[in-house]
Amino acid sequence: MQAHCHLTKEYNHLVEHIRTFPDFGDFLLPQNSASLCNAAKSGPIVIVNTHEICCNALILVPNSAQVSHVALPKLCLPDLLKMQHLLAGLIQGMRLEVRPCGPYEAVSSLKWDQEMPDLLGQLWERIAEPILHHLDVSLWFNAVPSLRSADCRWSCCMNQELVRCLTLHGV
Repeated sequence: MQAHCHLTKEYNHLVEHIRTFPDFGDFLLPQNSASLCNAAKSGPIVIVNTHEICCNALILVPNSAQVSHVALPKLCLPDLLKMQHLLAGLIQGMRLEVRPCGPYEAVSSLKWDQEMPDLLGQLWERIAEPILHHLDVSLWFNAVPSLRSADCRWSCCMNQELVRCLTLHGV
């Protein structure tokens, strides 16, 4: 136990010493929101967070040090898991490239045509629409020319299985 305490003190001393060097003052410290928002130079960055208790989105916007929060009350983890399995089954049934996500049934093209619009509609209603409403997206598309022609990307920080299988690019 004493060796562990000694190593911890030595580690902390070394980190503090490193922070005395130029440009290393924040070594191993979390970034502040202004620094994070610099990543949103060409348009908003949306991070969707899901949990059993609640789901929400964090939004970084250009020219701001604020991180916005948007509650997603229509989104819940069990429904996302169902959507994930549905999407994996639809993709598998169409013989499209898919990463393994769990058990799913092969589907016909007819099932794809019936189920995919509903799935995308659910993703729109539960995730994309509240976020775009919060951003007042018409203002963004007019103010940032690159957004008008850009292929928008969304990140989903969900659990490991969901992030591999459920994407918002189609929404």
